[in-house]
Amino acid sequence: MTDWRQRLHGDPANWLLDAADNPSVCFWFLRDVVGRPENAPNVVETRDLALYSDEVQNIFAAQDPAGFWESSFSLDLPRYRATLWTISLLAELGLPHQSRRARAACEFILQSRFTENGDFVGLRDMGLRGLLVHALVYFIGPQDTRVLRAAERLAQTADISPDSIVFTLWGLSSIPPDHRTLDVDKRVSQATEHVLDRLANRAYPVCGTFPSFEPSDLFLALYVISHVGRLADPRAQSALERVWEAQREDGRWALATSYGGMLLIEAEPTGVPSKWATLNALRIVTRS
Repeated sequence: MTDWRQRLHGDPANWLLDAADNPSVCFWFLRDVVGRPENAPNVVETRDLALYSDEVQNIFAAQDPAGFWESSFSLDLPRYRATLWTISLLAELGLPHQSRRARAACEFILQSRFTENGDFVGLRDMGLRGLLVHALVYFIGPQDTRVLRAAERLAQTADISPDSIVFTLWGLSSIPPDHRTLDVDKRVSQATEHVLDRLANRAYPVCGTFPSFEPSDLFLALYVISHVGRLADPRAQSALERVWEAQREDGRWALATSYGGMLLIEAEPTGVPSKWATLNALRIVTRS
């Protein structure tokens, strides 16, 4: 029995594996915690359940035929409902990479809101570009030269606020190492050190959000650090204890911040066991 299992107050596995209630959480639990391959029959089936779930279909019902949500000009306004937020949410929900409607949204961005030098038109907050790059890599793939150009531009941008650097790292680190340019690789290393330093300084006070739109979310910062293979760093290990401290007596976690009423889906409330918070906590501690 591994150390992380010994520290659980209860076993949330059956709760998280209830695909009828939340197929997205079930898919990610099977893939990221249990370790099933993406092409395993039950993983593929669960992912398809997520795609055809009522909440995802409601998101697509609100999509303009051109591919955007809410505004054809602004990618990030209105906040949490515009195209940037919605395509990021769909990636977090674990939709199949080839989802036609999600890819249509990405193509709208790349064909009408993207410039030759890798910038995005209609993006008010430049600190959010990491979220957008992450979603584009997820649905379009790192082999697309436009996506790589967006990542390269993000890597070269020096005016990203310290609060948003975790989004930058999330976006750039989602590109496989064999697709990264030297600038992207260098920026991943720099951003990793920056996030680790912020973890040591307790600059991530929020313990659990979904979707991952909060740049001060400790769970997001540690998840990204685990993704780049640096969770063993002492700066991350000290922060990891705060994840364990947030565990409830039933072996589950609650959200610290909720987006109730602000998203195109119904958000989980705070203060009660959350499948998303529990999944994200387990994604971290199983890699520690």
